[in-house]
Amino acid sequence: MGSGPFALDPQCRTVLARLPDELLGKERDSVEGRGVAGWGGGAIVLRCGVEPLAPTVNTCMNVNGTDWVLDEERAKRGGPRVLTTYGRVPSVEIAFKDDSLLAGDALVVIDGSVRDIPQKSKCLSLSDT
Repeated sequence: MGSGPFALDPQCRTVLARLPDELLGKERDSVEGRGVAGWGGGAIVLRCGVEPLAPTVNTCMNVNGTDWVLDEERAKRGGPRVLTTYGRVPSVEIAFKDDSLLAGDALVVIDGSVRDIPQKSKCLSLSDT
C-alpha cells in the first residue's frame, strides 16, 4: 500500500508522530512513503491522506468519538479488513491482513492520533433516519 493522494496534508505528519511504537503486540515497522505506518512486518498498515469516503451503507463504528467505516466489499473478496475514518479530512485508513487481530482494540489505541483531525460529518445509524 502506497501513500494516499493527500498524504502531504500537515495533519498527516501529526497523526504519524502520535502513533505508538507497538500496536496489538506488533512492533512498528520502518516504512517508506509519506503518511504511511506499519506494524508487524505489514500485518497492520495505516495510511493517512486517503480519499475521503462518500456516504455509504457499509458498517460504521464509533470509537471514542471517531467514526470508522469497514470496507465490506474488500473483506468479501478475501482482502484485508480495511477501516477508514468517516467525515474527517484528511482521511485515515488502517488495514489488517491477519484476521486474528482485533481491529477494535487497535482503533482504541490509535484514536488519540486521529481525533484532532476536524470531523465535518458523522455516520448515520438506522436510529438516526
